Amino acid sequence: MPGTAIFILHFQSLKALLTSNTSESTSRLCNHIQLVETALIQGGE
Repeated sequence: MPGTAIFILHFQSLKALLTSNTSESTSRLCNHIQLVETALIQGGE
């Protein structure tokens, strides 16, 4: 779905920004985003 692809791009961009920050809370947020991204990819297949 086109909508899913857009969400994936947003998550990838946000993830790239977050990985430049080394704080523990940011790391946890990045891990959560990865889980959501994976779910979106699997749901879009």
